[in-house]
Amino acid sequence: MVRVEDVTLTYAQLERDVNQLACVFDDFGLARGDPIAALLPNTAFVIVVAWAAYRRGRYFTPVSTALSTPDAAYIMANCQARLVIAQEPAKAAIAELPAFMAGTIQWLSHGDGIAGLAPLAPLMARQLDGPSDQECPGALMLYTSGTTGFPKGVWRPLPDAAYTGPPTFAADLLPIVQLDADSR
Repeated sequence: MVRVEDVTLTYAQLERDVNQLACVFDDFGLARGDPIAALLPNTAFVIVVAWAAYRRGRYFTPVSTALSTPDAAYIMANCQARLVIAQEPAKAAIAELPAFMAGTIQWLSHGDGIAGLAPLAPLMARQLDGPSDQECPGALMLYTSGTTGFPKGVWRPLPDAAYTGPPTFAADLLPIVQLDADSR
């Protein structure tokens, strides 16, 4: 199970949600290597978004909800996000971000809804629950703190599309937590 604060997801629920969200990404025409940004509070849904992006070979950039509107817009523009998933509460005025930023970013709202953003839940609900035959590994794109200027994105190359090992962002953690192929 995955538990974050008062939300618990079984692995079956996580698998379903990840598969459905990955299909939503496909429906928006996102391709391997396309960046996805998320302006979300620290909830279990962040894991769903990160894993769905990874499963389809996309870059995933988490954006802090503590950032101001201009700072959040800077990171979303700098990572070249093609799709942003947002949820209140956030310091940034989320409803203002689409107008604040130029470009062709798709905006989706998770949770209670945000004016001007398409709600994500109905898009996920109409997707299939199972995995796709189009799965390939993605990567995280994290940002430096920006203490010496603007934050800088850390681009890592995507793993080969045929790679089937652990996610690169988790591979370093596996020995620390003593997990291997036989762990259950």
